[in-house]
Amino acid sequence: MAAIEIPEIKFPPWRRWANRERPSQDFDVPVGLGLLGIYMLATSEVDAGLSPEADRYLDEAVIYIGMSEQVEQRLERSHDAVKAYKQQSGDVAAVNLRFAIWRSGATKGPYERKGPVVAAATIAVYECVLLLKYAEKFGRLPRFNGL
Repeated sequence: MAAIEIPEIKFPPWRRWANRERPSQDFDVPVGLGLLGIYMLATSEVDAGLSPEADRYLDEAVIYIGMSEQVEQRLERSHDAVKAYKQQSGDVAAVNLRFAIWRSGATKGPYERKGPVVAAATIAVYECVLLLKYAEKFGRLPRFNGL
Protein backbone atom coordinates (compact mmCIF):
# COMPACT_ATOMS: atom_id res chain seq x y z
CA MET A 1 0.00 0.00 0.00
CA ALA A 2 1.29 3.46 -0.85
CA ALA A 3 2.05 5.89 1.95
CA ILE A 4 -0.63 8.46 2.65
CA GLU A 5 0.58 12.03 2.45
CA ILE A 6 -0.89 14.31 5.10
CA PRO A 7 -0.56 18.03 4.36
CA GLU A 8 0.27 20.41 7.16
CA ILE A 9 -3.00 21.48 8.74
CA LYS A 10 -2.90 25.01 10.09
CA PHE A 11 -5.62 26.07 12.47
CA PRO A 12 -6.51 29.72 12.94
CA PRO A 13 -6.21 31.37 16.36
CA TRP A 14 -8.51 30.14 19.12
CA ARG A 15 -11.86 31.89 19.45
CA ARG A 16 -14.31 32.14 22.32
CA TRP A 17 -17.21 29.68 22.17
CA ALA A 18 -19.70 32.57 22.21
CA ASN A 19 -18.13 33.96 19.00
CA ARG A 20 -18.80 30.98 16.74
CA GLU A 21 -20.60 31.27 13.40
CA ARG A 22 -24.39 30.99 13.19
CA PRO A 23 -25.07 29.53 9.71
CA SER A 24 -28.73 28.84 10.54
CA GLN A 25 -29.22 32.61 10.62
CA ASP A 26 -27.85 33.04 7.07
CA PHE A 27 -30.79 32.74 4.72
CA ASP A 28 -28.63 32.62 1.57
CA VAL A 29 -26.84 29.37 2.55
CA PRO A 30 -28.57 26.21 1.24
CA VAL A 31 -29.51 23.84 4.07
CA GLY A 32 -27.86 20.79 2.47
CA LEU A 33 -24.55 22.51 1.71
CA GLY A 34 -21.71 21.87 4.09
CA LEU A 35 -18.04 22.74 4.34
CA LEU A 36 -16.02 19.75 5.50
CA GLY A 37 -13.47 20.35 8.22
CA ILE A 38 -11.87 19.54 11.53
CA TYR A 39 -12.55 21.39 14.74
CA MET A 40 -11.02 21.43 18.19
CA LEU A 41 -12.37 22.48 21.54
CA ALA A 42 -10.11 23.65 24.36
CA THR A 43 -10.21 25.40 27.69
CA SER A 44 -9.05 29.00 27.93
CA GLU A 45 -5.71 27.72 29.24
CA VAL A 46 -4.84 27.18 25.58
CA ASP A 47 -4.57 30.98 25.23
CA ALA A 48 -1.69 31.19 27.69
CA GLY A 49 1.66 31.55 25.98
CA LEU A 50 0.88 29.92 22.65
CA SER A 51 2.72 31.36 19.73
CA PRO A 52 0.91 31.39 16.35
CA GLU A 53 3.39 28.78 15.05
CA ALA A 54 2.72 26.29 17.85
CA ASP A 55 0.98 23.01 17.19
CA ARG A 56 -2.39 23.91 18.67
CA TYR A 57 -3.62 20.35 18.75
CA LEU A 58 -0.63 19.32 20.86
CA ASP A 59 -1.63 21.54 23.77
CA GLU A 60 -2.91 19.76 26.86
CA ALA A 61 -5.78 22.28 27.10
CA VAL A 62 -7.39 20.68 24.01
CA ILE A 63 -10.39 18.72 25.23
CA TYR A 64 -11.87 17.47 21.94
CA ILE A 65 -10.83 16.90 18.32
CA GLY A 66 -13.55 16.17 15.78
CA MET A 67 -14.55 16.36 12.14
CA SER A 68 -17.76 17.28 10.42
CA GLU A 69 -19.24 17.42 6.95
CA GLN A 70 -20.85 20.73 7.98
CA VAL A 71 -18.31 22.12 10.41
CA GLU A 72 -19.90 25.50 11.22
CA GLN A 73 -23.33 23.93 11.61
CA ARG A 74 -21.84 21.21 13.83
CA LEU A 75 -20.59 23.77 16.31
CA GLU A 76 -23.86 25.66 16.26
CA ARG A 77 -25.86 22.63 17.36
CA SER A 78 -25.77 20.83 20.70
CA HIS A 79 -22.53 18.91 21.19
CA ASP A 80 -21.91 16.08 23.69
CA ALA A 81 -18.36 17.26 24.45
CA VAL A 82 -19.60 20.79 25.19
CA LYS A 83 -22.35 19.45 27.45
CA ALA A 84 -19.84 17.27 29.32
CA TYR A 85 -17.40 20.17 29.63
CA LYS A 86 -20.07 22.47 31.08
CA GLN A 87 -21.21 19.83 33.54
CA GLN A 88 -17.73 18.79 34.71
CA SER A 89 -16.19 22.24 34.84
CA GLY A 90 -19.17 24.18 36.18
CA ASP A 91 -18.61 26.69 33.37
CA VAL A 92 -22.28 26.65 32.35
CA ALA A 93 -21.98 29.76 30.15
CA ALA A 94 -18.86 28.29 28.45
CA VAL A 95 -16.91 31.49 29.14
CA ASN A 96 -13.66 29.50 29.31
CA LEU A 97 -14.37 27.33 26.25
CA ARG A 98 -12.43 27.94 23.04
CA PHE A 99 -12.67 26.49 19.52
CA ALA A 100 -10.68 26.44 16.31
CA ILE A 101 -11.84 25.25 12.87
CA TRP A 102 -9.80 24.03 9.93
CA ARG A 103 -11.91 24.26 6.79
CA SER A 104 -10.81 21.84 4.08
CA GLY A 105 -12.26 23.81 1.20
CA ALA A 106 -14.26 20.75 0.12
CA THR A 107 -18.02 21.02 0.13
CA LYS A 108 -20.78 18.51 0.53
CA GLY A 109 -23.61 19.38 -1.77
CA PRO A 110 -26.88 17.52 -2.24
CA TYR A 111 -26.19 16.79 -5.94
CA GLU A 112 -22.55 15.69 -5.74
CA ARG A 113 -21.52 12.04 -5.66
CA LYS A 114 -17.93 10.78 -5.51
CA GLY A 115 -16.12 13.99 -4.58
CA PRO A 116 -17.68 14.49 -1.14
CA VAL A 117 -17.19 10.83 -0.21
CA VAL A 118 -13.48 10.97 -1.01
CA ALA A 119 -13.09 14.34 0.73
CA ALA A 120 -14.91 13.12 3.86
CA ALA A 121 -12.76 9.97 4.00
CA THR A 122 -9.62 12.08 3.59
CA ILE A 123 -10.63 14.42 6.40
CA ALA A 124 -11.40 11.42 8.64
CA VAL A 125 -7.78 10.32 8.13
CA TYR A 126 -6.55 13.82 9.06
CA GLU A 127 -8.66 13.73 12.23
CA CYS A 128 -7.16 10.35 13.18
CA VAL A 129 -3.63 11.67 12.60
CA LEU A 130 -4.31 14.65 14.89
CA LEU A 131 -5.67 12.29 17.57
CA LEU A 132 -2.63 10.04 17.15
CA LYS A 133 -0.18 12.92 17.54
CA TYR A 134 -2.03 14.12 20.63
CA ALA A 135 -2.01 10.59 22.12
CA GLU A 136 1.69 10.16 21.38
CA LYS A 137 2.49 13.36 23.26
CA PHE A 138 0.18 12.96 26.27
CA GLY A 139 -0.42 9.21 26.42
CA ARG A 140 -4.17 9.69 26.18
CA LEU A 141 -6.87 11.17 23.96
CA PRO A 142 -8.34 14.62 24.62
CA ARG A 143 -10.62 14.48 27.67
CA PHE A 144 -13.94 14.33 25.80
CA ASN A 145 -12.99 12.21 22.79
CA GLY A 146 -14.56 8.79 23.07
CA LEU A 147 -17.70 9.91 24.89
